[in-house]
Amino acid sequence: MAESKRLQILKALTTHLEGVQGYDLADKVWRGRSRPADESRAPFIILFEMPPEVENQADERIASMPWYIGVQGYIAPDNVHPTDPAHDFMAAVKARMGEVLDDGGASRPPENYLLGGLVEDIEVDGGMCFDGDETTNCCFFALKLTLTLVENLGDPYAET
Repeated sequence: MAESKRLQILKALTTHLEGVQGYDLADKVWRGRSRPADESRAPFIILFEMPPEVENQADERIASMPWYIGVQGYIAPDNVHPTDPAHDFMAAVKARMGEVLDDGGASRPPENYLLGGLVEDIEVDGGMCFDGDETTNCCFFALKLTLTLVENLGDPYAET
């Protein structure tokens, strides 16, 4: 069965974030979870969809629209300054996201540019870091990705 364009994007984003430098995230970036599962061992990342801020699809069969993805990264806290590791983890994730925005200045952009061309643009917000709580014993960061995608509303499986 074919995968929808949105699922293709989420899978590409998951794979890309597993390669964050300095962190072992192989099989530790999860989609569709709003909070960590009991088996989660830090560091790990959760990706989840956020509600749209603006809907502007009136009578457009092929529409360019923002899609908001929340990213939360969990890591063991520092004993003295609990959120310091979260700040470093967030910086590494931002650097990794920067790689998909770098067209290399070449006439032929790298393979992972804009998640392999699945999206038109990606914006990464500033993010925030939080002290851990009793459910995770981890500090974490939260940031929002705004992915601009062109979607065929009549055929969400189409590459457009």
